[in-house]
Amino acid sequence: MDKTLDLIVEILKYCLPIFVVYLAADSLLKNYFINTFRMRKLEFARQNQTTMLPMQLQAYERLILYLERIAIDSLIQRHCQANMTATSAHNLLTSSIKSEFEHNLVQQLYVSTEAWKSLINAKNISLTMLENAYNNVEPNQNLSIYVDQIVSQLMQHQHQNQTQFAIKLLSLEVKKLLENE
Repeated sequence: MDKTLDLIVEILKYCLPIFVVYLAADSLLKNYFINTFRMRKLEFARQNQTTMLPMQLQAYERLILYLERIAIDSLIQRHCQANMTATSAHNLLTSSIKSEFEHNLVQQLYVSTEAWKSLINAKNISLTMLENAYNNVEPNQNLSIYVDQIVSQLMQHQHQNQTQFAIKLLSLEVKKLLENE
């Protein structure tokens, strides 16, 4: 019995230090790999932010520019000519809003859902006002009568308020984005 006890003690003399070394090494390696993973993740986030921030800022800039361009007074000044009919002016104005929207569609990736919905709402209000004004004139009437109807629609609705609200919302998001930088 003494021999077996001696044998067990002898085995424990070798195995116990090996087990302690194993536990220490395992703990150190786990911490090392966790810290390395965290450092790489932070570095990736830093690199990602330096490439994403300019793209996000450009998206906000483009969307604010879009909202400025779909303001009714801006549309009329840029697109309408004195010799146009109500139909040609209406078609030109609505197609301008729609085509510019399509060019900026991808920008929704970089803005909040709330801001994007606000932009869509401003676009839809603009289109609805133009459509309502057009429905109140004869197709071949001159531009001035159509513009009078548009002005009447502007006075009745909150087009400018919705457009300005969307611009303010986008501007606030840009400020928050830059504060987090």
